[in-house]
Amino acid sequence: MNEWKNGSIGYIPEQNLVYVECMSEFANDTVFQLTLRQMQAQFTEPKFYGFIAVAVLILTLSGPFGTLDHYNALERLAYWGIVTPVTYVLASGVATLVTVALKRKSLNDWLAYMIGGSVAGIIVGIFVWLFGLFLDQSFGQSVSGLAKVMTYTIPITIAVTMLFKLSETKSDDKSQTTSDEIRFFDRIPKNLGRDLISLNSQDHYIKVTTSLGSDLILMRLSDAIIELEGHDGIQSHRSWWVAKQHVAAIKTVSGKKMIELKNGDFVPISRANLKDVTDYLNN
Repeated sequence: MNEWKNGSIGYIPEQNLVYVECMSEFANDTVFQLTLRQMQAQFTEPKFYGFIAVAVLILTLSGPFGTLDHYNALERLAYWGIVTPVTYVLASGVATLVTVALKRKSLNDWLAYMIGGSVAGIIVGIFVWLFGLFLDQSFGQSVSGLAKVMTYTIPITIAVTMLFKLSETKSDDKSQTTSDEIRFFDRIPKNLGRDLISLNSQDHYIKVTTSLGSDLILMRLSDAIIELEGHDGIQSHRSWWVAKQHVAAIKTVSGKKMIELKNGDFVPISRANLKDVTDYLNN
């Protein structure tokens, strides 16, 4: 590996790929980048589209925000078919952006999710109100109408955001007894959390990537894998280790087998590890 300014240039023969890695002390992604990655991972899940379809059906039948009185069934279907996915994307994006930013500042997780849900509710309320103005709806033509809409949207987005936090907490609790006994997590900055995505060996360092960002630690990948015994993951390549829960698929890229992670990254699979990786992920 050759030095290059304050970074380094490397070559992966299995991929015929030259890459440049920054070797700065902190290699964390921005809050905006993390939000985009989490949103991208969410939109690749089939259950997301199933949730939207069910929500549209329920809202069409129930007709909240006065739509039951103003529109017939077909018009309500068209209305909620537009409003539901747009507001969901808005709410999810805003809540994630605010929550990740506040957690980066070491704010209490529950408070961060509460604030994120509140801000999302405000943004969603403004959209619904403006959409009502566009359609010339009588219930959305005044400032008081905006306030009324927000009395619905803010509690809903807070509730959904807190439910997401609750499900995340339960998931973390299941793995807490295991991760508490894993020495590796004591080596990484606390702001990265314990939701490990991947490890990438870079000379004498390891790039540790979690759902909250990434950083470099001075350690050999082989030693890290030993310390991660009991954590659900596998070494796919001499320079890579991935956590099973963050694997989206195995794909062929330019004739080479690669692991696609849910955050959008691609990780190489060496020929020697291909069968073990495939068997492990299939099981």
